[in-house]
Amino acid sequence: METGKTNRRNFIKTLFIGSGALLMPSVVFGTASNGATGISSAASDNSDLIRQARQAFYMKKYAEAEIRYKKLIDSEPDNILYYDGLRKVYHAQQKLFAAAQLYKQGLDANPNQAAFYDRLARSVKSIAMGNEKEEKTYKGKFGNENLLLAALGIYIAAIPKFPGDKSLLLGLKDTANSFDVRNAVKKLNDKLPVLLTASIKKYLASLKDERGKPENAGNLPVEDMVSAKLSRMESKKRRELYFDNEKDNRQAAMSKRKKQWKTLQVKDTFASGDISKAKGQIEKVIKDNPKETDLIGVLKKQAKKNKDKDIIVAFYKEQYKNKKDFWTVTGYATALRKQEKQHDFTTVLSLYSEAETLSENSGKEIDALAVGRSLACLEAGKFIECRENVLKTLEKTGGCGNISQKLSVIYAKSYAEEGNDTAAFLLLNLMKGETKENETEEINDEIVKYLMPDPAKDEAIYSMQSLFPYKKTKTDRLNILYAIAKIQNKRGDTEAFRQTLDEIKAIDANSQFVHKYA
Repeated sequence: METGKTNRRNFIKTLFIGSGALLMPSVVFGTASNGATGISSAASDNSDLIRQARQAFYMKKYAEAEIRYKKLIDSEPDNILYYDGLRKVYHAQQKLFAAAQLYKQGLDANPNQAAFYDRLARSVKSIAMGNEKEEKTYKGKFGNENLLLAALGIYIAAIPKFPGDKSLLLGLKDTANSFDVRNAVKKLNDKLPVLLTASIKKYLASLKDERGKPENAGNLPVEDMVSAKLSRMESKKRRELYFDNEKDNRQAAMSKRKKQWKTLQVKDTFASGDISKAKGQIEKVIKDNPKETDLIGVLKKQAKKNKDKDIIVAFYKEQYKNKKDFWTVTGYATALRKQEKQHDFTTVLSLYSEAETLSENSGKEIDALAVGRSLACLEAGKFIECRENVLKTLEKTGGCGNISQKLSVIYAKSYAEEGNDTAAFLLLNLMKGETKENETEEINDEIVKYLMPDPAKDEAIYSMQSLFPYKKTKTDRLNILYAIAKIQNKRGDTEAFRQTLDEIKAIDANSQFVHKYA
């Protein structure tokens, strides 16, 4: 083979007229045989050696793993699984060129196995897409101008030998896509030869891209299709695992896949309009695996869309009967609180108190409990109790963080709901940052020390906020402005109200609040 740059014309000539070998001069293109899968049909008992090789690999004893995989390849040179094992050893050490050489040797020995063509092409592509050192080594050996062209050439040479082989067609498609990606990342302007482009289009015309989408053979209902998928996943035979991390990784991957299929099933049920059935499906998922709570979010979103708060209450009520952990109890209390019908304040507050006994005092738990309880008091007209609850939480947090911002707004709202608009307005302007330091003395309220601590009087709070400074988020600023605007609208202060709406619009032009009052 020539070294140095490969002439483009010679490349096309070699690809379509000559030996067609590109970087594989020793490959003899024959016809496909029963060994096209790349897995040896010869019976052998290499189980101990396989176990030793895998153990060495997972213990990062790469030299030992390499020796054992080479012994396996020597014993069965047509078994591609041994080559794959050794390739993992090489890749773990960033020896991409060695992996490509390995598959080149395997292909020379097994020219009638489609899998070796695919593996070699993918190895060449992996070098081209991310390892310049290995790419330089490869080009020094084989002299290819563009390794992605070389990988494409391998597929173009192999596909006529193995018509309809999906792994080759998908590999060809991936590599063609990678050509465009590499151009974009490296700001190149390489072009595929016209004849090569025509061949790629011809071969990919019959390929249906089903990756990433659920297979739904025979147009089965989604529910039946998902059940079939889950059944196949459970019954599939898999190789033996030797290490806990392997088992954990496999379990995590299977759980993720199951969750995807179950989510698809629930969403399809929602799309049919049967929310009660979807609720039942979610309840079954959680019963089978209490940690799979993501679908509750799907249910809440759909219930909000349908303005059906009762179904969320019914869902949490059922969950509450079966288990009483922090998030179930808090969820039940919040669902009851959000019902449009008059809720029982005593029951809601009792549930929040029960949740407090189950809390581990994580940030999220403190947030959910404090906000939920404060809003319950506010909505029930228990304004003093609402403010006491806010102050109790601010004492814990030192007025730091997002939770303190949310609670401070609730605190101000309690004054507005009580009819004391002046106090609410003063506090909200202080939160907004429009009250000067010397003006805070006019606001005689215990919360001021958390909103604007005096270094002399409130040393501990001031020090904590200095150590953990918090910058208001977009949502924080909007919540303050929403509360101010409502007071202005209630007072009939049209000009000030319009100014506040303009401030809201400047932060969020698509705000529903603006659309409601515009």
